[in-house]
Amino acid sequence: MARLSEIRPAWIEVDLDAISSNASLISSMVGDRTAVMAVVKANGYGHGAVEVAGASLEGGASWLGVAVLSEGVELRRAGIRAPVLILGYTPDEQAQEVVENGLSQAVWTPSGVEALVRAEDRVGKPALIHLKIDTGMARVGARAGEELEALIRTLNELGRRRVAGTFTHFAAADTDPGYTEHQFATFMSVVRRIGDAGIDPGVLHCCNSAGLLRYPEYRLDMVRPGIALYGYPPCPAKGFRIGLSLYARLSHVKAIEAGTTVGYGCAYTAPRDIVVGTVPAGYADGYSRHLSNRGEVGVWGRRIPVVGRVCMDQFMVDATAVPSLKAGDTVSLIAGNGGPTAEEIADSVGTIVNDVLTGLSARLPRVYRKAGRLYTVDREGDRIPMEE
Repeated sequence: MARLSEIRPAWIEVDLDAISSNASLISSMVGDRTAVMAVVKANGYGHGAVEVAGASLEGGASWLGVAVLSEGVELRRAGIRAPVLILGYTPDEQAQEVVENGLSQAVWTPSGVEALVRAEDRVGKPALIHLKIDTGMARVGARAGEELEALIRTLNELGRRRVAGTFTHFAAADTDPGYTEHQFATFMSVVRRIGDAGIDPGVLHCCNSAGLLRYPEYRLDMVRPGIALYGYPPCPAKGFRIGLSLYARLSHVKAIEAGTTVGYGCAYTAPRDIVVGTVPAGYADGYSRHLSNRGEVGVWGRRIPVVGRVCMDQFMVDATAVPSLKAGDTVSLIAGNGGPTAEEIADSVGTIVNDVLTGLSARLPRVYRKAGRLYTVDREGDRIPMEE
């Protein structure tokens, strides 16, 4: 059994019970007729895709969403058999690997459809095609008109009378009801056109976290929660629990005199005699450099400020208000034990929660807490029990 003190003195702790609880809350919101796809792309928003996927499925999700092929393959290699949809672009020449792994694939071009169908013939397994419709994001997807008609012609020529699913993505479900209504109406008109062409559109889905919370009437056959799954609903909602905390143990604590400068560029000058603590994490770990002279960390239920510039691997805090603090004591950079939430950090540096969480580096060890027990995962994917 490993000890927490034996890993790097800056680490992420993921509360898998919180993730399961959030998935269960969403499942209860949408009811039995609507499936839940837990979006675990970008390494589960920085939490760890495989572990988050398992916790989400335990909580009531029945699908998983990823962005790229390698993320789907990772889940399959971990033994996860639930339906997985690749929401983003996969080159046509990689279609065979998609089919071999039993992954669903977002498609918006005739060549994408053709590549998957050819792979189906070679592999002998079904190609699981989800048509992506652009209703106003202008990112990827077939638009109503010639782009859609080209897809329909290709499906008919190949004899595909059914696809696994059809979906779109809301651009402003958290801020613009009018535009969201326009997108939904556009999507449903496309679905009708697909049906009129003799093609079953399969599972219909369009709601992200904000969509499923704000527009119950748009939930359709499935919803795709992302950030809400991790405890940060993008609009008011009760009952969600934050799933990730970032901790570090101080590497050094020292007293400095008034007038002493701290860190690169002498960007902070002590206005009086203060105590400085050094935190062994920095912007290479995803702790933003924009938090220089601006951020805070939590210690024993209170906040202390970041002083000086955040370095690549370290930063300093003014620990004067906690006179008993010493090297080896734990501070919270995100969420746990009084630390700022990812939302507070995002507001401070002018970004969004997703950016803060997904920016957390792979070099930060992930430690998982489930039913009161801690474990980590080694390079082979084996779980290693841990002690506090």
